[in-house]
Amino acid sequence: MKPRATLPAELLTLLPPSLQAAVEPVALFYVVRGDVVLERAGLQGQMVVLQRVRRDGLLVLR
Repeated sequence: MKPRATLPAELLTLLPPSLQAAVEPVALFYVVRGDVVLERAGLQGQMVVLQRVRRDGLLVLR
């Protein structure tokens, strides 16, 4: 599969070509400082943490 030109270079480096073709980025967030939690409702209504990111300092992209 051909990589999508719309993906940032960082994602092209991280994702295998089979996943690159399936990605349709709507928004990308770079966490510089703080906490971000991605959650969804579970089968009984409880919140389930899918992903958590914690950053204490600066993010340097090269």
